[in-house]
Amino acid sequence: MYSIIAQSPGRINIIGEHTDYNEGFVLPAAIDMKTIFKLRKNDTASQINISSTTYQERHQFDLLKFEPLPNGWQN
Repeated sequence: MYSIIAQSPGRINIIGEHTDYNEGFVLPAAIDMKTIFKLRKNDTASQINISSTTYQERHQFDLLKFEPLPNGWQN
């Protein structure tokens, strides 16, 4: 059904948000959450469909007529 399934572990920065690439100190920590992406083709050239199992919401947008989405997970 899905062409690609990928997941990323959750992480927080206790100190050092955006300082690691500026030679600053950082202290990241893993958390017990993760993000999972499941991707598949939808037979359209530019239509993107996204959904969240956490929020039970779906959104669509067109890459050729892209406008910022409302504030929230979909943005």
